Amino acid sequence: MCPTALKGQLSGKEGKPTVVLEVVADQRMWIFHFFFGCAGSNNDINIIDRSPLINHHVINHDLYDSFAYVAGGKEFRQLYYLVDGIYPPYACFMATIFRPSSQKEKLYAKRQESIRKDVERTFGVLRGKLRILKLPSRIWYGKDMLYVMKACVIIHNMIIEGEWGVPGLEELTPANIDADLSPPSGVDDAGVNGDDAIDLQEFITRRFNMQSAAANSELRSALIENLWELEGARKNLR
Repeated sequence: MCPTALKGQLSGKEGKPTVVLEVVADQRMWIFHFFFGCAGSNNDINIIDRSPLINHHVINHDLYDSFAYVAGGKEFRQLYYLVDGIYPPYACFMATIFRPSSQKEKLYAKRQESIRKDVERTFGVLRGKLRILKLPSRIWYGKDMLYVMKACVIIHNMIIEGEWGVPGLEELTPANIDADLSPPSGVDDAGVNGDDAIDLQEFITRRFNMQSAAANSELRSALIENLWELEGARKNLR
């Protein structure tokens, strides 16, 4: 059910009123972050602008980037997400290459697109196992819809834990559950003045670095080289 006054705001490419669910999932389809409540008229760029995901990453910098890995002969400390091509070229977003011009780029694009399908499978499994998500919502209030969505995600994660048989999977903590059920109210929504408060200038600097297109290009080039080296090593073992 959707109030007539909100139908235009909530109607997007689907042609009917919808509320958007953003999730971050791994290869197990384990959901460790979700953001729910954006109107269906928003595209992915608008949603990521409203999503607290990047701000959580910036504020909890020591947690997200507390490890190091080597790719293409270079050391990096930046966690990154595999995304589709509509996302901006931030340092933390690795998208595919739409028109790869070399065998290296073609290999990267193929691997990126195949692994990125994990999140698409996650949405499919959510809708397949939890019928309430397939049907038009009969819930009137956004907050109640959030409770239902949270319950569905928790049930989904419990199923994944049981199927994988891995005890002690990380819990979906309140810090990883976000909703956009009211208009943004300024800096407080970014978390700068919350429990995990950091200096505003430090937040701005970290956020600026996170949005670096140069860092995005450097990491993607390193990943391309790393995949090519691994592919060569794999072929040599045959």
